[in-house]
Amino acid sequence: MTSSPLIDGATSTPRQAAEFAPGDRVSVLTVRPVGGLLDYWAPDGGVSCGAYVEVPIGKTMTVGVVWSAGGEFDASRLRSIERVLEIEPMPVEMRQFLTRAASYTVT
Repeated sequence: MTSSPLIDGATSTPRQAAEFAPGDRVSVLTVRPVGGLLDYWAPDGGVSCGAYVEVPIGKTMTVGVVWSAGGEFDASRLRSIERVLEIEPMPVEMRQFLTRAASYTVT
């Protein structure tokens, strides 16, 4: 697989096939303390679990990770993922570890 250059000389392999098609609901875990996953519409080109994305929260943009399929949040209030960052996705093992750690430390 070929690599493409990123900021500061980092590299990434090309994006894999999208798990979620454009317009699908996806849940994103952001770096903001918002109390859980937030639902968004998948962007053009689709997106997969573990992808690092930039999403709007209020009037600001923040980074997050696509965690799973979206929930039942009011569709009229959903916004779209702004962009998929061109870096390796978070491995499923790391997402599982973070979920287990959160169940011990957040509950």
